[in-house]
Amino acid sequence: MDVCGLKQEELAMIIHQSNLWAILAQKCKISASLAGKLGKFFDASPAIFVPC
Repeated sequence: MDVCGLKQEELAMIIHQSNLWAILAQKCKISASLAGKLGKFFDASPAIFVPC
């Protein structure tokens, strides 16, 4: 988000803000489905959003 200059509100179209906060606070992980959506949004491989 920082690299792209995005605010949390701008990702609201693909992820609910409370879920985003939980992910950023490392309280929950990114699902495969969400990784796919993030990949499309950022025009990147979904694999980069899934922890090893």
